[in-house]
Amino acid sequence: ATYGSYEFLALIDTDGKVVSSSDQENIGLDLHNRDYVKQALSGQSAISKVLRSKASSNPIFAIAEPVTLDERIVGVLAGVVDMQGFNNEFISTVQVGERGYAYLVDADGTFLSHPDRNNVLKEGIAQYEWGQKILKQKSGFIQYPWKGINKIVSYKPIEKTGWIIASGAELEDIFTPINK
Repeated sequence: ATYGSYEFLALIDTDGKVVSSSDQENIGLDLHNRDYVKQALSGQSAISKVLRSKASSNPIFAIAEPVTLDERIVGVLAGVVDMQGFNNEFISTVQVGERGYAYLVDADGTFLSHPDRNNVLKEGIAQYEWGQKILKQKSGFIQYPWKGINKIVSYKPIEKTGWIIASGAELEDIFTPINK
């Protein structure tokens, strides 16, 4: 409850089962097939892809660290981050001009954050020519028409996750103060 961005925190044994959790209903949950658990059990820090939570069905991502005792891996400490809480804190608060906004996509171009929550994990930018350019270049500026409106977007990769953060606005909105 102190860290509102987390769906839950968990201690996971070497079989991939949750043995302790901030949400008691998750005890016994089997996470052995999750890549982030496998990676942490191999001794590496891990950040998962954004996926649907087995517990809540909400979009989440996990941060996992190996737990060691006498240099032997004995489990995994995982923090499961509620993507909507993450978005509300870090992405949705960005406003560019009057109508501009930020969004977040994964390496495949799927929306991880978008003002229209129905787009998250369902829609993306890969089907558009401008979206393909963003995914290929990973960093820069692009101008493109969107539903009859000229837009400009700045974008940059987040190296640890492979995600791309983009912030854009309508050109007319950006240039209104200059035109005045």
